Amino acid sequence: MPESHAIPITVGMPTYNAEKTIRRAIDSVINQEFSDWQLLLSDDFSSDSTREIINEYALKYPEKILIRHPPIKLYYLNFRHILFSADSKYFVWLAGDDWWEPGFLGRCFERLRRDPDAVCCLARCRFHTADGGSHIDPDARAIFGDRTTRIANYLLNPDQTRMYGLFKRDVLTNSFPDRAFHAYDWALCAGTLRFGPHVDVDEVLMNRDRTPSEKYMELVDHDERNVVLKFFPVWRMTIFSLRKGLVPAHRKTISALIFLNISKNRQQIIRRWPRIARILSPIYRAVRWASRRSAHS
Repeated sequence: MPESHAIPITVGMPTYNAEKTIRRAIDSVINQEFSDWQLLLSDDFSSDSTREIINEYALKYPEKILIRHPPIKLYYLNFRHILFSADSKYFVWLAGDDWWEPGFLGRCFERLRRDPDAVCCLARCRFHTADGGSHIDPDARAIFGDRTTRIANYLLNPDQTRMYGLFKRDVLTNSFPDRAFHAYDWALCAGTLRFGPHVDVDEVLMNRDRTPSEKYMELVDHDERNVVLKFFPVWRMTIFSLRKGLVPAHRKTISALIFLNISKNRQQIIRRWPRIARILSPIYRAVRWASRRSAHS
């Protein structure tokens, strides 16, 4: 059956103050071996020259690169804005500081077409650190099994790359949260797993700058104003996902969410009060062991 969309893949690039890396990101799209794509750029009111660089590319490639800037500052929801600006069967985000190898779109596109039940395809991702080092993301892999098993397995070990895979667009629009909160991307990825498995390509085709762990502490402080919930940074994600049906209320998924919440609480306590974390260590181990076992059983 022929595709009903003129352009099969939309690349969405939400940006903010990315003047140092935005050319590398856009050039990596332009240099894809698979050429049947359209790039939508949405700048969230950068204070540097990002918007000027974006406009330069849009003027140079008017049929391939379109501007979709938001009318107000959106923060995380700029990702949602650019998604809902698209009209294609497949969709993929590329952050303004990330970049692809030339085969990324083509390999992932063909992989999804070979498996009609799959809703997302990932490639291997190489993280680059500020000191010049790099490593392959060990967790961004295919996820199979029944619906609750897929979601539970993901929530036990959510990765930082999955959101940037190639997706069926309607799966994303049916899963993207309509409000911003910390770890919204984990709620989104869990929601997409309701619709089918995630497959992968065993080639390193994605590149991302590794965010230092200290930056995540700053993100929690920025995203969560409630003092108590700063120590349970995925609580709002948990409640939203259950209420909206992104995560079905099943023993496996509830157990996985308990494991995730306790794990993130432990990280926050370790970073702020390591002595208290050592005192609570036996409790953390017991709860994590029990919840993980329940999620797998």
